[in-house]
Formats: sequence, C-alpha cells, structure tokens
Amino acid sequence: MQIFLFVLGVTLFVSLVLIHEWGHFLVARRNGVDVEEFGLGFPPRAKGKKLKKRHDFKLKLAATGWFCEAKGEYDADDRKGSFGAASLPAKSKILLAGVTMNLIAG
Repeated sequence: MQIFLFVLGVTLFVSLVLIHEWGHFLVARRNGVDVEEFGLGFPPRAKGKKLKKRHDFKLKLAATGWFCEAKGEYDADDRKGSFGAASLPAKSKILLAGVTMNLIAG
C-alpha cells in the first residue's frame, strides 16, 4: 500500500508541474514569445524532437519535473519573439499563467 501511495504522490506531483508549465507555454505562444524548449526531466538529455520548427520537446533522464524555456528568458534579448521584447502586460500574463493553471486544476 505504501508503494502505491508513493507512486500516486509522484504521479500527481509531476502532473501538477506539467499543468503549471503548460500554462506558461500556452500564454507565451499566444503573446508571440517563442518557446525554445518544453520538456520532462533534468539533464542529461535522453531524447528530443523539434516540433513545427519553433520549439524542442525534450525528454531527459531524471524525469522528475517539467520545464518550459522561452526564447530570451535569461538574458536581455530584445529581438522579435523573445521574452525580453514582450510588453510588460504580456510578461506578467506569462509569469502568472502557471499559478493560474494550478488554481484551475485545483
């Protein structure tokens, strides 16, 4: 019974993280921000696939959580399609989308 509850807990946790990151992904795409990577797990990479020439879906070996990486998220990139070039309301929507998806899931 303890193994079942452990597996159920891990599955629910990973599902909530997926829903959270999916919210960031959808709102970023809707606001014109390119998403470079959307994937499951932490490095090293086990498998990857380029979808629609716009973003990569990656599966990594330590499959404990999801991630969504927008273009220009970690630098001061101001090119079209980057997070840095998005307007302040668009950035706010993208950042709040994950929390909102968790509230909707709850």
